[in-house]
Amino acid sequence: MRRIPLNTRPILLIATLFVLAGALSRASAPATDVNDTPALDRAPLLAYLRAHGKPPIDYVVSRFGNHDVVILGEMHEVPENLQLVSDLIAPLYHRAGVRCLATEFLRNRNTARANTIVTSPTYDEAAVIALYRDYAWMWGFREYMDILKAIWSLNHSLPAGAPRVRIVGLDSEIEEYEVLRAPEQQRPALREKLEGRDQYMADVLIRELHTHKGKVLLHTGYMHSLPRYRQPVVADGKFVREMEPRMGGILQRKLGKKVFQICLHQWHFSPEAVTGGEPSLRQPLGGLIEELLAANGNEPLGFDIEGSLFENLRDRQSYYFAHQPKVVFSDIAQGYVFLKPLKDLGRHCTWVKGFIDQTNFGNVRGIALQRGWIKEDEAKTPQELDAKIGNLLSSN
Repeated sequence: MRRIPLNTRPILLIATLFVLAGALSRASAPATDVNDTPALDRAPLLAYLRAHGKPPIDYVVSRFGNHDVVILGEMHEVPENLQLVSDLIAPLYHRAGVRCLATEFLRNRNTARANTIVTSPTYDEAAVIALYRDYAWMWGFREYMDILKAIWSLNHSLPAGAPRVRIVGLDSEIEEYEVLRAPEQQRPALREKLEGRDQYMADVLIRELHTHKGKVLLHTGYMHSLPRYRQPVVADGKFVREMEPRMGGILQRKLGKKVFQICLHQWHFSPEAVTGGEPSLRQPLGGLIEELLAANGNEPLGFDIEGSLFENLRDRQSYYFAHQPKVVFSDIAQGYVFLKPLKDLGRHCTWVKGFIDQTNFGNVRGIALQRGWIKEDEAKTPQELDAKIGNLLSSN
């Protein structure tokens, strides 16, 4: 069995912890399972990609023609995904009128601090690092911080009086370590608090739209982006029920067609992701996506799933479809961006040396102990822990 890389584990942790739920099916035509149709005609699918696919930046820009909020759902810690977000800032401003980036990767309480940074005469890297030290998770990665630098660079280039790009932190006050270290009797209440994170982030975004109007690029982890799919509650291998939507689903219910979600190309998982076993990695649609993109020369491409020939495809050997026979591809991805084959995507981001200091040492060390990254007698200073985690993440 393949070992699950670190950058997929936050997704699996949330999937397993919540054991969330179900789907509102979009199947306007019979669903086609790729496992039942090995001879599925690839020619029309490839023709669709060649006729309607666009370079990723052009594709994301185009989605703002009919939508006010476009959600990018990422697999965490993939450098190419983050470079795309940085590269989108200027084109979205000039070509689509987007004036706001909303991000999971910043606490809402730090929004004012972040906007001071991106509108200041000089770029303050130390202040950006401090923002990420005050994040809910251990997130000392250069490529996420560089998105703020891209916003600052654009704002710095604009003429006096031109509107600046704002950044809005979506995340709540929850601490990962708070959940991990809690005694067993306290964990149900903390899990309930963690489950409310999607509603919290959706509420922040809705308030932002009410206050400032305009168009928003929303950058978040893929599970939070799910537009209609609701993860399955499974007991003893059987589907039990479906639970509440994630942030993307909440926004779709509140704002309707103003919202459009895009999945950034990423691994799927075997059904064990929800039954408590050790899941294995699986190609989207059993490898069909990469097969088609390889036939197109592996050119980076953005394309619609919803309303396309891909809409009603499914893969029952994937976590997303295994327990819900009516779920189809457009339930988990309205649009899609392919940058590279999964094997060629970066395996990790760049750890910011010195990210761990006295302000976050206690929590980060607790996380490292809980996850088995260090032993009790190791990494007893911020400098030692910083070096240890930096080496671990860069070698994984």
